[in-house]
Amino acid sequence: MTSPDEIDRLVAALTLAEKCALVTRADAFSVTNVGARRGSDVVQIYVSPHQPVVPRPPKQLASFAKVHLDPGEKTVARVVLPERAFARCDVATHSWFVDLGTYDVVVAASAVDERFRLPYEIGAQG
Repeated sequence: MTSPDEIDRLVAALTLAEKCALVTRADAFSVTNVGARRGSDVVQIYVSPHQPVVPRPPKQLASFAKVHLDPGEKTVARVVLPERAFARCDVATHSWFVDLGTYDVVVAASAVDERFRLPYEIGAQG
């Protein structure tokens, strides 16, 4: 389970950038190689709609960042969610469409190894 401190850190790490792309602050996701060999790790970001308007997968990979580390090295992963991260293809109009509502932004090491979930609201522009 995610601690309140982790949630606060994640909330602070997510900012809205140009063209509605969600960008994580560079210090948001630190990765440390605790092994004796050079290695790699991947920080994955998934998007999961709370109440999808049309049938959708429970979560979709939206972006990722791969880091390479020497033994004992610690680094940070910067992950940018593209503008279409929350979009779905509207078959009626043959275009991309973002449904309003609440989504979870899921930070994970893999599809089954979730580390944090953060609710993210997409509301009407007014």
